[in-house]
Amino acid sequence: MLLPKLRRGFVPMICLAAVSTLTAGEKWGKFKRAWSTPYPVAEGSRMHEHHGKQWPPFARPVGEPEPYVHRYHSVHYWPYPYQDEDRSVLRNALTQQTQAGWMAATTLFDQYFDSETNELSQAGRVHLRWIMQYAPPSRRSAYVAAADTPAHSQIRLASVQSEAAVIAAGGQIPSITLRTCQSVGTSAEMVDRVHRSYIESTPTPRIPLTGAASGSAQGGGSGSGSGSSSGN
Repeated sequence: MLLPKLRRGFVPMICLAAVSTLTAGEKWGKFKRAWSTPYPVAEGSRMHEHHGKQWPPFARPVGEPEPYVHRYHSVHYWPYPYQDEDRSVLRNALTQQTQAGWMAATTLFDQYFDSETNELSQAGRVHLRWIMQYAPPSRRSAYVAAADTPAHSQIRLASVQSEAAVIAAGGQIPSITLRTCQSVGTSAEMVDRVHRSYIESTPTPRIPLTGAASGSAQGGGSGSGSGSSSGN
């Protein structure tokens, strides 16, 4: 009678111990996975609070875990669709920089106008001709840097429009817009002066032969001396 009673007492204890072991193993497995999960966290993870901390410490969705089919979809098609968004951001930035660069290239700054009359100078005429004839068709829009006063700005604008009509010779005149901006670059006179000074100060492209000639003379003298001594 004692053995059946012991069996009836041991069976629940064994079952309870087994459940406790499985529960502890599951908790240890969760802890081990959380401890060994590298940064960044896996796709589909959710933010939760544990021991007064947010896991993970950066913004993540909250609520029910993401279904496994969604996780599989994210892992299988990674990096889509995120790389398309990154490429779009990069393309937009490059487009803005390209437009700003062409706007600067087709702008007639202060150095292209006479400082006293605000009329277009010879360098300004050359640059305007380049804009109208050699720039890409989609970029043939001239911009005029605004002067200090509205009256001077209108003089600049009228001068550019008049010169553009002469260059077009009855053809289509591109859009000419007044633009408020800072001057970029320097005057053509200063560039020409620096360039001419550089050319005038260029050394003569000749290799000096003074050292070579003296060396050859010494070599010849030593050679003749050795020859005479060997003859003796």
